[in-house]
Amino acid sequence: VLTLLEQQEFEGFLKALSGEVASTLRVDRARLVLESAQAGDPGAPLLPRLQEVVTVAPPGFIKGYVTSGRNVPFRTVTLRQTGDDAEMVFGEDDAWIRSEALLQLDLGKGRRPAMLALGAEDAHQFRATQGTDLLAFFASAFERLMRRWLG
Repeated sequence: VLTLLEQQEFEGFLKALSGEVASTLRVDRARLVLESAQAGDPGAPLLPRLQEVVTVAPPGFIKGYVTSGRNVPFRTVTLRQTGDDAEMVFGEDDAWIRSEALLQLDLGKGRRPAMLALGAEDAHQFRATQGTDLLAFFASAFERLMRRWLG
């Protein structure tokens, strides 16, 4: 959280997530997933400098991904092994990610859902039986920082 608080520019804030913050959390990948109506639109502006950390997805993607399309509670933090659809979050080059922590973000009124996805090569790093208090705190701090950047 302190590393994120120190960032003076938005791009540095996001890059710190995939760099120093991921290292501190001992995860192999950290991705910010943002829902957008323009996801997949070839005319939409791309963020090439941030594609290592940001995934843009169509509306409804996050809830469907977290719940696997089932009618189950939508929790703030979900810990599990990855499924076949994890490459939609982490990318084709990160097919070796085997477990994930999915942190739901509320970026404020009128904004679409967002999610932090933390991925690990170790299939047992994130398990449903683990406590989630610290990850929930991290998600809460991150979403407040994002709200400040988004104005």
